[in-house]
Amino acid sequence: FQGRILRKDKTWAWVEFTGQVEDRKDGEPPRVLGTVLDITRRKTSEEMLNQHRERFDLVTEAAHVGFWFCDLPFDRLIWDNLVKEHFWLPHDADVTIDMFYERLHPEDRDRTRNAIAECIERNIPYDCEYRTVAPDGRVKWIRALGHTFYGSAGTPKRFDGLTLDITDRKQIEERERSMTAEALAANTKFRAVFEQTPVFAGIVALDGTVIDANRLSLEACGYRAEEVLGRPFWETGWWRGSPEVQEK
Repeated sequence: FQGRILRKDKTWAWVEFTGQVEDRKDGEPPRVLGTVLDITRRKTSEEMLNQHRERFDLVTEAAHVGFWFCDLPFDRLIWDNLVKEHFWLPHDADVTIDMFYERLHPEDRDRTRNAIAECIERNIPYDCEYRTVAPDGRVKWIRALGHTFYGSAGTPKRFDGLTLDITDRKQIEERERSMTAEALAANTKFRAVFEQTPVFAGIVALDGTVIDANRLSLEACGYRAEEVLGRPFWETGWWRGSPEVQEK
């Protein structure tokens, strides 16, 4: 039995009672023989450990971080529920190294395998981004970070780490790349029309500053770009012979 007792100094202490009933054959009533052990320090340590674990669980849950633990050489992998979700697995699934690679996107398997090998063989931190594929074809982007732990003889013993779902970030990056590509393509088309049009063409800011002028408008009048760009439109050479037009 474990419980708390109140000391003479009014402080509480945790104690552990251990005993057994002794039957006596001389007619005397049975008695209990046992010991009392002060386990206050142990209980305090357990309480602190539980608090740290609860806080750790709170942080990891809020951060959506999953943890995995692997004894070496690889056999059965210990994954928490979030890592299993990252790999489209049920919470009660038993995970093996073969299952890990099966759930990776085929294009990411060799790269991931090489990253793991370098981490184990050369003690290089493991930081790898890969895709996991569900049986129905859905895809998640996962970032995995890990480290190898070695025994006293330098033999690799464990390969542990964590995973984060970065699918949203990857989708945003892909949209940005697509928008950039579309903007570059649109700009290329615009420049082609801008330079090839058979009329004078220019771009002027709202304050009247000339931002751009096509080649025809410059070459036909004998101007260089540096003589025009960056100046107010009415101060450019096109109107130098007519102050009235400049004012207008």
